[in-house]
Amino acid sequence: MVVDNLEKALFYPIADGLVKTFRTKGEALKAGTEYGWKSALKINRRFEKVWVVAQKDFQPNYILDIRYDNYRVPLLRWDKGEDGIERCPVVQFQVKACAS
Repeated sequence: MVVDNLEKALFYPIADGLVKTFRTKGEALKAGTEYGWKSALKINRRFEKVWVVAQKDFQPNYILDIRYDNYRVPLLRWDKGEDGIERCPVVQFQVKACAS
């Protein structure tokens, strides 16, 4: 999903309970290690600051000379596929980078 702002893009998934939030970075990292994730990002919401298990990819994408940073957010649950293998679903966002 291509978005202009990661906080706005995560508003409804957080409100619906799809993406889990944590009060501290330590809690987010502890929950993420159970699923193989070792990074967290702070999300500034309207009246609170929360942490989500997420990862910013080190290499951005360029589409028509516009830079997009890639973020991946796991849903922190195991889903069993038709082949019987359990996987942790991940939502990927491409956020338009600010011009500097």
